[in-house]
Amino acid sequence: KVSKPMQQEYPGNREWNRDAAQLAFQPSLDLDSLHFPTWQRVLNHCGKGLDGAIAQDSWAQASGLQSGADYLKCWVAGLLQYPTRPLPYLFFYGDQNVGKSTFWEAITVLVTKGVQRADAAIISQGSFNAELESMILCVIEEIDLDQNQVAYNRIKDWVTASRILIHKKGSTPYQVI
Repeated sequence: KVSKPMQQEYPGNREWNRDAAQLAFQPSLDLDSLHFPTWQRVLNHCGKGLDGAIAQDSWAQASGLQSGADYLKCWVAGLLQYPTRPLPYLFFYGDQNVGKSTFWEAITVLVTKGVQRADAAIISQGSFNAELESMILCVIEEIDLDQNQVAYNRIKDWVTASRILIHKKGSTPYQVI
C-alpha cells in the first residue's frame, strides 16, 4: 500500500495507491475558455499583500507574474501537479474575519483528500501526528509559535526531511516518504 498523490490506484510494481489524494474534478483541456471568477476573487484577495513584491521582483517579472494572485495561482498549480515537491511556506496574517483561511479551505474543494489542519500535531505533547500521513497540504491556524522551540523543530523536520516519522497513538512510530 502506497500514497502517491494524483496518481492512479494501481501504479504498477504490485503497489496499491489506495486513498491517495486525487483531483476532485477533471481538468479542462480547453485552455482558451478557462473561466473561474470565484477562484480569481479568492486569489486576488489572498494575494493582494504580495502585489508590491511581485511588481519589484525580477524573477517574478521574467516569469510573467503580474500580481500576488498570479503567484498564488502558480503555487496551487505546483501543489496539484507536483504534490511531492516542496513549495515555499505561505503565511497569511491579519485581523480576524478577513479571509485568511479562505485560501486553504478553497483548495480542499479541488482535491478528494490531502489537506489537513496540523495544529494538534504541532503542539502534541506525545508527538502524535498520524493525521499528517499522506497529506499534500498541512495548515496551522491561530497558534503562536514564537516561543515554542519544539513546534519550530517539528515544522522544520516535517518540511525539509525527505521522510517524516508518523506516530499514531498506541502504535510504534514509522517513517513515510
